[in-house]
Amino acid sequence: MAALALAEGILRAAGFAFEITPEAVEFGWPDPVVLKEHYAGDPDLFCVLKDYDLRLRRFAPGELDLVFMGDSCTEFSEYPRLLVERLSADHPGREIVGLKLAVGGWSSFQGLQQMRRDVVSLRPKVVTVQYRRGSYGERGRAGSPDRSRRGTAAVPIGSP
Repeated sequence: MAALALAEGILRAAGFAFEITPEAVEFGWPDPVVLKEHYAGDPDLFCVLKDYDLRLRRFAPGELDLVFMGDSCTEFSEYPRLLVERLSADHPGREIVGLKLAVGGWSSFQGLQQMRRDVVSLRPKVVTVQYRRGSYGERGRAGSPDRSRRGTAAVPIGSP
């Protein structure tokens, strides 16, 4: 044990550093470079967007009309912006406020943790949920029974 502590001390004194970065995430995405540049570690969710905490702090509970949860299909999609624009056009004089909290590579399990930890306390009027690729692998193969349940759901939260 003393030898290990001595080696640790020598390496630290020499300025050696080693950053633990996964070599691959489910199905090989995101790759380590994308993971390091665009995402921050999270103890509960594995990783979140670097500005995730800032996004959450921008809104007080009850201010949001829509929260968009999901994987890369939502994170990189224009659907959230287009829906907010469409709803705003359909309701002139009323600002529709939406927040995209999707993270590529996430499964529905991470989404459930996110919902419990971060989304419910925001008290949005509606939450859309879309997890595809990362979720169907949880039961094994693409032909698993869970595959038929993939898609988007809009879930009203609380009373109108």
